Amino acid sequence: MRKRIPVSTRRRRRQKGNTLLELAICFTSFLMLTFGALDFGLAVYSYNFCYYAARDASRYASVHGAGSATASDCSASPGIAGGCAANSSDISSFVSKMAIALDSTKLTTTTTWTPDTSAGSEVNVKVAYTYSPVSALALSNSITFSSSSQMEIVH
Repeated sequence: MRKRIPVSTRRRRRQKGNTLLELAICFTSFLMLTFGALDFGLAVYSYNFCYYAARDASRYASVHGAGSATASDCSASPGIAGGCAANSSDISSFVSKMAIALDSTKLTTTTTWTPDTSAGSEVNVKVAYTYSPVSALALSNSITFSSSSQMEIVH
């Protein structure tokens, strides 16, 4: 049978704050990893959003060309709301409606038609998002993600 060795009172007094210090170090490391993972996840989401939004917006613009217009005169109220072909503001609002959990003020959409909005022409949509890290643990500067997509107008 082993005899239990008593811990001296002096030794116990010296180790009194060790648990609190270890907790502070571990908790700080845990928070840094957690916020770093959140920043990384939001950056990947922003990158994937730019790709998806550009592709979906070019598909939207190709379907809403001049052939899909129902209005006879588009000079008074251009755009889909007026029964005309899609214009740049229609595409921008379509993309900004898809931007969930992203700051829509940092989102830019550029749409160009070659040569026009009639069937057989091409539409090119470029979506860019400026990502600013939330915690700035790994990155202190903002990053701009962008993607473009080009399609032929079918209607």
